[in-house]
Amino acid sequence: MEDEDEGGGEEDCEEQRQRQNQAAPALFLCPISLEIMRDPVIVCTGQTYDRPSIEKWIRDGHRSCPITMLHLHDLTLIPNIIVRQLIEAWCSKEESASAMFAPSPPSPPPPPFLLAHHDFSPQESLDLGRRERVLGLLRRIAKGQDVRQSVATLKSMAKEELCGSSPTPPEAKKVCSCIVEAGGALLMASMLADELIQHGTALHGSPDGFIQHGTALHGAPDGFTARHEDSPCEEIMSLLALLCRGASREVIGAVLSESGALQCVVCHLGSAQIDLASRMSAAVLLKRLLATEEMRVEVGQSTQFFHGLLDLIDSSSSKKGLVKLLHLACSHKPNRSTAVEEGAIQILVNLLLAASSPPSSSSSSGEDRGLETTERALATLEQLCTVEQGRRAVCESTAAVHCAVRLLVGYSRPATEHATGLLLLVCQSGPVQVVQIAMRAGARRQLLLLLQSDCTGRAKKRALELLKLFHAIFFVQGDEHASSDFKNVDLY
Repeated sequence: MEDEDEGGGEEDCEEQRQRQNQAAPALFLCPISLEIMRDPVIVCTGQTYDRPSIEKWIRDGHRSCPITMLHLHDLTLIPNIIVRQLIEAWCSKEESASAMFAPSPPSPPPPPFLLAHHDFSPQESLDLGRRERVLGLLRRIAKGQDVRQSVATLKSMAKEELCGSSPTPPEAKKVCSCIVEAGGALLMASMLADELIQHGTALHGSPDGFIQHGTALHGAPDGFTARHEDSPCEEIMSLLALLCRGASREVIGAVLSESGALQCVVCHLGSAQIDLASRMSAAVLLKRLLATEEMRVEVGQSTQFFHGLLDLIDSSSSKKGLVKLLHLACSHKPNRSTAVEEGAIQILVNLLLAASSPPSSSSSSGEDRGLETTERALATLEQLCTVEQGRRAVCESTAAVHCAVRLLVGYSRPATEHATGLLLLVCQSGPVQVVQIAMRAGARRQLLLLLQSDCTGRAKKRALELLKLFHAIFFVQGDEHASSDFKNVDLY
């Protein structure tokens, strides 16, 4: 009986450990054992492993990094205190930290022959120096030393690597990858979550003020605007936006979501009392994150996101990236009704009303005239018209119909395509009055010109459908003058 009890206890412990491994963020798992790291250490390639796993790997005679397969020219194992602290904080909520963690033993010195017989190339030496500097800055941030300046330095290093005149070769170790692999993204996320807790009221009556994973992002903490001047949030969000490249985008999105830091980013975007630079940094980060469907779903639950974004579009002079962010958010169809309810239609119509004449052939770029912003605004209006609330709002806006008619011809091929799509959606499902408004604005003449222009096949198909619709409506009403314009057009 005792043996059975002991066996049952071991099975329970194993099941509990498996549940923890499945629930833990991916960055907490050792790439070798696929279990939560009890003693995370960094090898010379910048990867983090659990000490027992990587030591066994080395004892078995391997001299390459299990993930990158790069040569381990230095066998010194550096404790990753940042990841360790974050794992301990996560496990403490699971009431398992005390039994799980043991003191980190010092790393044994590497065998001298490994260093003596390895000649470092200039690029490898430079790479090692960058990695050591990154790890040093992350340690200072974790200890609370010169946090703002250290984050700014990391941002400068990442920006130089991504945007510099002499980019790092693909085979070299990237600064951005090193920051993410060493737990820098987790550290930044935890600092954003702390900022929300310290300078905002607790959400949903949470007794300790923590934002639990999965909490819907509804509303902003009333006290969030009382931030101290040395808050590093702007620098942190700018750094995370730079890190959101390739596979790191999904990693950073998951980290922000699970830590509750995503709420802090949305609060920065939505608070009119926060400085414009911080709000724009939040917008850039969210634009990178919303490239994934999962983030569009989660952020779309927040009315504060749309309210803040639309307010920023209306008040900021730099609208291109903000309109793109709105378009990305509305790519998830359930988000479109929320955007309409928060006033997106009127904001977009205002952009179209302010659109200048189409760029001339002599201009070097259409960007100066807001070409891309106008095209994106039209595309977003077309998106919003795929839901009933959006069509109803456009039908009630004479200005929206007039803008779509004006941009049918002579602006750009994408603008023509989106304008025909927008008009077709509202004229097919809207009241006859919408068709009358479009006709009075010169829609028939514009569509006939469009058919003779060098537009896309889709635009021509939509133009023909609109002309058929106009003809059918006015023919039924017996308006011979209106229908006479269609005699020379092959409608069918």
